[in-house]
Amino acid sequence: MIAVRGFNLRHREQAMVGISLGLVLSSWCANLLAQFLPAQYAFLLASLVVLVVGSALNMPLSKNQFFSQITTSLPQWLILVVLVLLFNAIGRGLAIFDDYQNLPTVSRMATGDIPPHFPLNPDLRYGYHYFLLLFAAGLMRLGQMYPWNAPDLAHAITLALVLMLGALWTMRLTRSRLAAFLAGVFMAFSGGTRWLLLLFPQSILQAISRNITLLGTGARSGPDLASALLLPWKTEGAPPVGFPFAFSNGINIPLFMTHHGMGVMAVLVVLLLLFTFDRRRHWSGAVITTILLAALAIANEVYFGLIVLGFIFAFIITAIRRRSIRLPRTFLPWIIMLGLSGLLSILQGGMLTEIVHGWVERWLSGSNSTFFDISFKFAWPPSLISSHLGILSFGSLAQFVAAVFETGPVVLALPLVLVWGLKRLKNQKWFEAGLAGAALASLGTIFIQYSGSGSISSTARLLDGLLFVCKLYSLPLLWIWLRRRGERMKIAAIALGLAAIFGGIILFGSELTAIQKPVYSTFITEMDVNMERDYWDRLKPDSLIFDPFPFRAVTIFGRPTRASLSGFEPDPEWEAVLQTPDPYALNALGFDYMYFDIAYWENLAPQAQAGLEAACVRLIRQYDGIRSERDNRRDFRRLLDISECY
Repeated sequence: MIAVRGFNLRHREQAMVGISLGLVLSSWCANLLAQFLPAQYAFLLASLVVLVVGSALNMPLSKNQFFSQITTSLPQWLILVVLVLLFNAIGRGLAIFDDYQNLPTVSRMATGDIPPHFPLNPDLRYGYHYFLLLFAAGLMRLGQMYPWNAPDLAHAITLALVLMLGALWTMRLTRSRLAAFLAGVFMAFSGGTRWLLLLFPQSILQAISRNITLLGTGARSGPDLASALLLPWKTEGAPPVGFPFAFSNGINIPLFMTHHGMGVMAVLVVLLLLFTFDRRRHWSGAVITTILLAALAIANEVYFGLIVLGFIFAFIITAIRRRSIRLPRTFLPWIIMLGLSGLLSILQGGMLTEIVHGWVERWLSGSNSTFFDISFKFAWPPSLISSHLGILSFGSLAQFVAAVFETGPVVLALPLVLVWGLKRLKNQKWFEAGLAGAALASLGTIFIQYSGSGSISSTARLLDGLLFVCKLYSLPLLWIWLRRRGERMKIAAIALGLAAIFGGIILFGSELTAIQKPVYSTFITEMDVNMERDYWDRLKPDSLIFDPFPFRAVTIFGRPTRASLSGFEPDPEWEAVLQTPDPYALNALGFDYMYFDIAYWENLAPQAQAGLEAACVRLIRQYDGIRSERDNRRDFRRLLDISECY
């Protein structure tokens, strides 16, 4: 209803844009309402707000005014449902990337901790790009889903919508269904081309390998690059048939592989802005655009910042062309919308909110109660950062070659993107011009390295803007450009396109094997599932729970723990009681409950075991089981109440 009344969309675009708008707007509203209302009311009321707004925009409701305008495309809905079912089935068989970080956060947010605090230390505000996790928390709360299933469904829905909207965007530009289909395939599977290193002579590959220092899961996959290329990628929670390291990537990841906490939610918001930025019917469209920009800041602050820089580039180029700082009147609404969305981003929660709060706190008191420390340093010579291959400096020929193949051929579309951006600038299509400028700004991050509290591999995210814009525009712009070109140019473009998607197809083949073996997570068993079903969000509010594996209890019960000081650095007091968990000492530290397994129990000294059977300790529930399918040894999960041990 909002899509039909607020924007002048083509009929074939209304359904997918409409459901995407509903998803984003209701999640954004829930983020605000949850700061004042209990979670279940916030998520429900947010959906009702979207319905009321849609109804109000179409008043008076009548068949002629609304239902005759909307077009329901049955093939689109069938494709969407199939994609959601497929991606959800794959996700349920995987437990990779940020499960330790995301599952506790989703569980806490579903109980009402919005904006979230760090699950392992409730005193720290968790300035995370949590918009996808917020959507998952809504699915968990309203849909009665488990915290390990809700993110899978959230990722599946958003990814399917991104591919649908990407295909429809290509159809808008090319008016070709074939081009739209190919664009969807390209957006899903295109990535880096590390596998091309396998075609090098062994002596050259060894020379390149000697200059590469593997990082993170790359270092766990093999002793050096040349050896790792012949081995599986050693990442936890992989599918039954593991990912080949040669076809994985640490810079340019296929969209279907974005199983981390951000997912593709930011891409979905950008696509919505593309469809609606120049199609506003009246003032309500400007309000929706402002909200979409604010939502983008929660989904991925890097995308938001790059788009702001892109608009600055558009301003500078326009001023130079016009030889005046007086801009066209059509630019003024964007200044207002970007300004308001920037103000909202400081107040609504997310990474930008915490950056500003951190600056203010350090200025006023010298302290900082936020999880992340954001800082950067200048990099010379310029370099790319791969989460697998480490720093790839342009000052080293071997590392530069590795960087080229790690990035893949999609960046070759940048000249076409920039030319298209200049054309859109002349036509005053400001958002598309800003998007092209964002790609250029993203390219400039090769001179920057992240030096904050996270891993240096986080620097790779700065290049996402360039890669996404090139993925989005490469096929439609090439389709238009190649119409009047010879067969050789077309063959070359097809060859580069096949090279870009080949690695993604191999990885997708590995992911398909996950469908046949669903898992909960790497740290969740059937006993934990039973405990979550019976006790999630039922322990005393504002209580702390002690678990020797702290991520587990937070996920299962939706209650925080206190196991870290800052980041993932263990709290010395938590470490001190870990081996001798005296219930009186634990209660003095603020813990009201304990949750543990038989392995922890058996490693305790007899005196410590006796202490956990004191009169003040009450057994709430115990579930028995086995340790694993290959190990028939007895196991249990035990939940204790120690709140009376004072």
